Amino acid sequence: MAARAEYRIDPKDGLVARVVGPWVARKTHFVDRYVGIFTNAMKNKWRRRVYIELFAGPGRSFNKKTREFLDGSALRALRANFTDYVFVDIDKRATDALQQRCDQIQHGKKVWIINKDCNAAVDDVLKHVPRGALTLAFIDPSNWQVTFDTVKRLTTGNRMDLIVTFHYGSMKRVTNPIALTRFFGTPKWRNGRGAGYWYRLYNEQLQAFGYLSDCYKESETVKNTKNVPMYGLVLFSKDKLGREFWNKARAVDENAQLPFRLMLDEG
Repeated sequence: MAARAEYRIDPKDGLVARVVGPWVARKTHFVDRYVGIFTNAMKNKWRRRVYIELFAGPGRSFNKKTREFLDGSALRALRANFTDYVFVDIDKRATDALQQRCDQIQHGKKVWIINKDCNAAVDDVLKHVPRGALTLAFIDPSNWQVTFDTVKRLTTGNRMDLIVTFHYGSMKRVTNPIALTRFFGTPKWRNGRGAGYWYRLYNEQLQAFGYLSDCYKESETVKNTKNVPMYGLVLFSKDKLGREFWNKARAVDENAQLPFRLMLDEG
């Protein structure tokens, strides 16, 4: 079971903000870059562009190292060029705060906020995805609370890119194998260990619904303050253009540095 979220009151608006570690900046950086590239490239090609975030939180976070209050991924996406938004979180404190914050800045955009377990919210989410829309879903659990069946139901028949957070550091110490089997949609996760194997397995599961077969090869690792890998981000897309966008998003890290793998390629 995931740890209960910790909150602080943001003096800016008197609403709760979720306490996070400094490593979250790296995750936010790559999601932001992908959102920007995705929406700018598609704004004149798709009339409806939808952003879905499972585990959306309250919209603001508190960095416990820097002591700063910052916009979370949901509010940052709300400033991007999507037309429709669906945010889901099981914690009513989070959805109440997010609703108030979105009301202040949505500027005519269509925003729906759902206070449910994401696995029970699929029908509610899909009600707000227009037929034929282009969609980006950010699936950001704190471990592996989202089931593969949920992802299957969301993506079947929809043009939907997925950015998924994989807590593979915790997977190596799993105490609830049933939950992990539900996350992967198969017990085959037991047949290997480590990020590479698990990314590939998840990708293989998604291929049945039209996703490209080699998305798992391009991921970003997030480490804690002791430089130990905690989780990774992987983009799954049904179109090679999504892969191109992801590689552009990954071309510069959160410190505005060219990643070492690319420096080697260009050297």
